[in-house]
Amino acid sequence: DALCDLGVTLGADVPMCIRGHEGAQTAGGIGEILAPAPGLSSDVTLLIVLPGTAVSTPAAFRMLDERYTPEEITERIETLPQRYDAHLRALGAKDVQALGRTSFNRFEEAVFALQPSTQCVFDLLHAQHADAVRMSGSGSTVFVYFTDADAAKAAQNILQEKGYAAYLCHPLV
Repeated sequence: DALCDLGVTLGADVPMCIRGHEGAQTAGGIGEILAPAPGLSSDVTLLIVLPGTAVSTPAAFRMLDERYTPEEITERIETLPQRYDAHLRALGAKDVQALGRTSFNRFEEAVFALQPSTQCVFDLLHAQHADAVRMSGSGSTVFVYFTDADAAKAAQNILQEKGYAAYLCHPLV
């Protein structure tokens, strides 16, 4: 707990990194309030792709602040509990396609505008029949769910041939 308290002063995602060995977690607050969550199925293959572009988190926040009215933000916040519940149900059911439908990252639109190469990686992965594609945090790392390990390996090869760092991994269960 003390390490997590210290870690959150360095970054909102540090407590998740510290507690990650405990299994899947949900994060609240700014990332420091953690609770157990259903994990992914062990037969899912994850592909982590580094587009090789730097993203300014403050610039991404500014872009979103300029793009959305306070009313739109309030409306989005009001729908969070329903979307969160749907996402947890998808996790509990081990339904990777539903995870793709229920997850979102508002930073994607800002990062795609700021760093179009990240959008190119995202689109390339969709073309490789990934079950779900998302950008991590404020970018630019992209993570991909595959239920077909051979398709994951093929996508990794294509991305590596194009010069991207791409790593296959599996969830800890």
